[in-house]
Amino acid sequence: MGYLTEWRPLDLKAPGERKRWVGLSANLRDAVRPEALYSEPLWLTTGDGRGLDRLAVFEGPAALAVFIKGPGSLPLYVGERRVGGISFRRATLADFRVEAGTESDASLLRALLKRAREALGPNVVFHFETHELGYLDALRDVKDASAGQEWFWLEHGPDVRRFVRFEGSFELYLQGLSGKTRHNLRRGRTRLKEVCGAEPCFVRFTRADQVEEFVRLAHQVSRKTYQWQMLGLGLRDIETLANQMSFAAGQGWLRSYLCLVGERPVAFIEGYQYAGTFQGTHSGYDPDYGKYSVGMLLWVAAIEDMFAHETPRWLDFGSGDALYKKLLANTSVDGVRLYAWPRTWGSMWRLFTYRTVSGLNRVASRSAERLGLKAKLKRFFRERARQKNAGS
Repeated sequence: MGYLTEWRPLDLKAPGERKRWVGLSANLRDAVRPEALYSEPLWLTTGDGRGLDRLAVFEGPAALAVFIKGPGSLPLYVGERRVGGISFRRATLADFRVEAGTESDASLLRALLKRAREALGPNVVFHFETHELGYLDALRDVKDASAGQEWFWLEHGPDVRRFVRFEGSFELYLQGLSGKTRHNLRRGRTRLKEVCGAEPCFVRFTRADQVEEFVRLAHQVSRKTYQWQMLGLGLRDIETLANQMSFAAGQGWLRSYLCLVGERPVAFIEGYQYAGTFQGTHSGYDPDYGKYSVGMLLWVAAIEDMFAHETPRWLDFGSGDALYKKLLANTSVDGVRLYAWPRTWGSMWRLFTYRTVSGLNRVASRSAERLGLKAKLKRFFRERARQKNAGS
């Protein structure tokens, strides 16, 4: 059985076991790699134990793993519009860390998944989001070794993970951006001032007494984005968001930003800084101000502020790629978003449905692009979303 017998679940309802988890998490932290707030025990349990039921924590030989349990869904899209999803029981590997120098990370990970499946049930679907600065190599080895045997693997990528690594000064960072990017930023700011008669104002939010204002203003912006109108995303549960941000502020982790033109909010970044890493969890901008690059202006202002105050080691743009990440990142690594499904007929049918719909969507997208219609259709649907918001 090897490592399998050495992985054991921690009983988080037992104070001693929970304390052991906190100690292991701190002792195995790597000062070099970007750290995720979602690996912090206090954050995951919201400090009072209410989050314990959604967690499964395992201790291994010089290793620690944390799964977040909950409902999962693979979204089905037609164009940019979500039309449904495939539901399942998901366990996301939020934290997998081993002591520096520990050998056979892949063996540890493979044994962990077997133990976790025993504990969580045979129908659980494992979800992974990692990159080359995380446990990507171990995950690839497990996937290659178990191909066609233990799981159906679904890659919801490949992905590129982009970061800003804070070295030197903001001026040196800015010089590292392309000349075109710097020009567009200057031009957007100048035009914004000319049209609106005021310089954009960038505000940092770190305190609990600032949370209500941030949530109120950021929610106004989020409702106008195409992510809200077409994808069902955005800052929708503002009560939960406010509680989460207030808790983070109390721990010294909150670091969020707003861009205001006059008194009007036009862009926001919901962000947190933990263990030397800043994470922008959600961001968005008012599409009426998109031609002035207000989203990019806010990100650059936030980066400038980070160079000036409590400088982190990393800014982690998170999974998924976007143009602003490509333009602003100074470090990029390979990453994946990956699912491991149990080898059952039910899994086979769900994955067949997902791959078929996704494949047809890709074919339609490529056909529209060849005919020169893709950009026009995208503008059409986003304009409809904007008009729908304006009329609501």
